[in-house]
Amino acid sequence: MNHSKFSKDAISNLPVLPSSRDRIGRAGAMRAALASCLLFAVTGAACGGPRYRVNDIVLSDLPLPDKERMLAAQGEMNQAAEEKNKAKADVAIDERDISVAEAERSQARLESGKLAAELHLAERGQDLNRIRPAQANLTRVNSLRNISEAKLSWLQHRRRYHHMLIEVAELHGTAAERHYELEKARLAQSSGKLPSKNFNLAQFEGQAAQSQQKYDQSRARANTQRMETSQLEQVYTQLDSSRLQL
Repeated sequence: MNHSKFSKDAISNLPVLPSSRDRIGRAGAMRAALASCLLFAVTGAACGGPRYRVNDIVLSDLPLPDKERMLAAQGEMNQAAEEKNKAKADVAIDERDISVAEAERSQARLESGKLAAELHLAERGQDLNRIRPAQANLTRVNSLRNISEAKLSWLQHRRRYHHMLIEVAELHGTAAERHYELEKARLAQSSGKLPSKNFNLAQFEGQAAQSQQKYDQSRARANTQRMETSQLEQVYTQLDSSRLQL
C-alpha cells in the first residue's frame, strides 16, 4: 500500500477552516451591521420597519416629561393594534350571521317556488277556492324572500366594511409607528442627541406625512363603505318592520 499517496488524499479531503483574519473580519462586519440597525437605520430593507428611525437607547437617559409626545405616539400604536383585533372579531361575527342569512334566503326561495307552482296549477284549473289562498301565501312568502335578500345584502356589505377596517387599522399602526419615530427624531434634535452625522429631521417628517396620507385615504374609503352599509341596513329594517305590521 502506498502510504504517501493515502496521506496526501486524506489531507486534501480535510475541511478547510477559516483563518483567524477571516473570522475577525466576519465578526466585525456583523457587529457593524447590528450597530447600524440599533443606532440609526437609513433604509428599512436591512432592519425592517420604518425607513428612518432612532433607537430608543439614544434617548433613554432623558427625563420622562420630555418624552410625553413620544409616549403618546407609542400609545397610538397600541390603540391601532386593538382596532385591528376588534375588526377581525367583527368579521368573525359577520361570517356567522351571513351563514344564517344564506340559509334563510334559500328556504324562502324554496317556499316561493313551491307556492308559485301551486298557484299555477290552481289557475290552470280555474279553481277560485284555491287561487285566492295560493296568491295570499305566495305574496307572504315573497315578502319574506325579499326581506331575507335585503338582510343578506346588508350583512355582506357589513362584512366588507369590517374587512376594510382591518386595513385601516394596519395603516393606522404604520402611521403611528412613523409618528413615533418622528417624535423621537424631534426629541433627539432638541436635546442634541443626534444619532448620526447624516441625521435629517425632514426625512422623518416626510416619512410620517406619507404614511398619514395613506391612513387618511383608507379611512375615507371605509367611511364610504360604512354609509352604504347603513343605507342597506335601513332598507332591511323597513322591510322587516312592514312585515311585522301585517
